[in-house]
Parts: sequence; structure tokens; C-alpha cells
Amino acid sequence: DLKKQRAGEKHADAAHSECAKELDEDAPSEWKQMVVSNSPEEYYEKISSAEKKVVDDWNERRPVLLQSMVSKFIGDSMRDESAPERKSNPYVKTLVKTFHRDQMTASTQASAELTVWRVSEEQFDLLKEGTVLRMKNLGVKEKSRDGFLQLRAGPETVMVPLSEESKRQLARSGYEERRPKSLIKINLMSKKMETDRLSNEVDVVACVAQIQKLGECLTAIYLTDETGLALKITRNHSATNTDPFQLGNAKAHLVVSFCNIQITAFDEIEQCATGTWGLFSCKTNRIDSRQEELHLWCHSQCGADTIGAVCARLEAGIPMIGGLSNRHQISIGYILAVFEEDGCRDSQRIKAAIDYGEAMPLVAEFPLHLIHRTVALLQSHELREHAQHADLLNISTLNAYFQNNQKLMHLSFQVESCYGGDSPTLRITQVSLANVDALSRLLMA
Repeated sequence: DLKKQRAGEKHADAAHSECAKELDEDAPSEWKQMVVSNSPEEYYEKISSAEKKVVDDWNERRPVLLQSMVSKFIGDSMRDESAPERKSNPYVKTLVKTFHRDQMTASTQASAELTVWRVSEEQFDLLKEGTVLRMKNLGVKEKSRDGFLQLRAGPETVMVPLSEESKRQLARSGYEERRPKSLIKINLMSKKMETDRLSNEVDVVACVAQIQKLGECLTAIYLTDETGLALKITRNHSATNTDPFQLGNAKAHLVVSFCNIQITAFDEIEQCATGTWGLFSCKTNRIDSRQEELHLWCHSQCGADTIGAVCARLEAGIPMIGGLSNRHQISIGYILAVFEEDGCRDSQRIKAAIDYGEAMPLVAEFPLHLIHRTVALLQSHELREHAQHADLLNISTLNAYFQNNQKLMHLSFQVESCYGGDSPTLRITQVSLANVDALSRLLMA
């Protein structure tokens, strides 16, 4: 049995290593260069803001993609086995911390990931959050994973509960009693990310505002509460999973309780906190005073108005609350004309004049690939064919089309850095057709 257990562990480690190697082959070049550098921290500090964003985005996506790949790898391996029967060993995985009785040693808050193979009922009953255990006959793996020491236990491991300790001693050892975080706290966490994965993991109780299908295997859920703040949680799932967040049929004005959500970087465009659904995330059937309070609120007129406003802002593409950061802006308007900057005939330096309701039009750099996208959105087959070849893109033809086929556009901008007394330059980063119905609901609210 012990040999089988060790073999299973090696198989899981091999799957993790192989999937990580395959995934990192498709990683952005900026991330690869940082990883192989002598000092990744110094390398990160020296790269540009755009390159930092690429690295940060990959660091957020990589753990989720890796979990999905490992699960699929192991599942495929099990299906490929020719034996008609398979024996599986039950196991429990939990995070543990060193317990400190006195304040003198409290500075050492070592954490580890404990895997208990062939866990017995007695062991399972002891492995509760906040329980202090003395364990003997533990195994230690040579390599850590995600910064955590890897401990191994089995039926031979002796677990003895210690006498009930005070909450102060538990807190000193780094244990925090599980309780849902407010959306205010989560938004603050999302704006100031911690390097420790555990510090960014939260439970949340909130009301479902909207669900969006972002792709065949990617779905986002938006949660809100009385504050009007929002949390966007994304989950990777199989194409056959039609209910990735386990909501059932009732999805409107539904109060949900999620555990172990990994908070990620604040979304500057939508102005909301973001999070990912990981391997340990789940929906719980928590029933407490907060959930009852939210249930009453979301079915009240005030709750319906707030949730409606959040949904309207999402559909209209307007920031959830407050303004955008200094580096990001959004505008709703009409493209009046495009022109080459200062007579320069470089197709990469084309600018657009946008009517956004003020006395003077807004002027911004208009990247060529977004001109192609705009032409496609406006559904001009003739221009779309020309736009596939930069040398055939005719400015006067484009301007004539924009003037004769005005459509309200939703444009996202990034403020480019400037030097000396120069005015900041706007560059268009995203373009789409504006949702007129959602904008109307937002203005009438």
C-alpha cells in the first residue's frame, strides 16, 4: 500500500511538472525573460508599464490554467488505463501553520501543505480549521510547491489534539477564523495585491448581478451588495458545464456564498475587483444573519435599483463606480474623421477625431488593427477587404464612410506618458459598438 501511495504521489508530481513545462512554452516572452534572469525582481522593476501588465496578467492566469491542465492530464491518464477496475486511495489536503504558545517565537510563522493519504475517519474528524494538533511520523518532500513545504501523512501518522487554546494564541500563530470578507475589503485587496497566495484568498457572501459567457470554456459572474461595488469572478470549465457556479435555475437576485476565491488585480476598465475560481473554490449553503440581510435587501426596491444600475453599467461599458485611473479613460461618441499625424504618412501614426458631446472633438491615436476592427464592426464588406492590406487603406475613403454611416461607439483609451511641457497623448486600446439601450437605462435611473 505504501508503494502504491508513493507511486500515486510521483504520478501527481510528474503531471504537475509536465503540464508546467508545456504551459510555460506558451508564456509571454516578457515573463520568460524575467524568469531566466539573474534577479527576476530587478528585471521586473526595469521593464515598462506595458510589459509589467503582461507579466502580471500571466502570473494571475498561470495557476488557474495549470490546475486545469493537471486535472485533465490525470483524468486522461485514468481513462487510458486498460485495467477494468482501479483502486483509489482517499486523501485530504490541508494547509497548516506552526503553533506558537509564547510571543518570543511568534515571528516564525512557517506554513506547509499537508497531504493525508488513506485518511481514516478519526483523522478526518480531527482535521478541522482552528484545531491544534501534535503529529508524529510525518514525511517531508524534498521540493516545495508554490512556496509551501510539502508534508505527507498516512494511517501510521499519530495525531493528538491539544487542549483548547485561546484565540489570542491562535491569532499569534497566523490563524484567522474563516469569515466572509466585505466587498469594500475585497476591492481594497484587489487594488493592493499581496505576494502571498493565501493572503489573497477570501470567502464572500453577495448578490448575483450578472453572468457573462466570455468564451466556450470561460464564464464570469458579477457580485454586488448595498455598496454598489462589484466583484468579478472568472472560472475556466469544460465546454459541457452549463452551470459553472452551481446556481441552478434561479439566478436573478440570488444571494450566494463562495469559499476560497483567489483575488486578482483590480480591473481599471470596469473599475471592479476581480477574482478567479480555483481548485479549492466552492459554493456553500451558508445560512447566517448576513445572508438573510442580503436576501431582504436584494428583493427590496432599493436592492433592485442598485443591482439594475450595476447591470446597466456593465452592459454599457461604463466604470462601475467613481472615475477611472489616470492612465485609463472611456468615451462614448462618434468617429468624425481619421488623419495622419503632422503630415506623416506612417500608417502606425493615424489619429482619430471623436465627437463625445463637448465643444471640441477628442483626438487620440488610432492603431491600425483597431481601425480594421472598427471597419468590421460597422459591417462594410468593401472597406473590410481593403483594410486587410495596410497599403490599400485610403484615409479619404474611410472618412467618407464614417461620415455617411455614423454609429455610436464605445472607446477605451490609455494615457501615454509625456515629457516636459507636452500634453499627454491618448491612445485607443479597445473599440466596440455602444449599447444604446443600456446607456438609456443608466441615464434614466
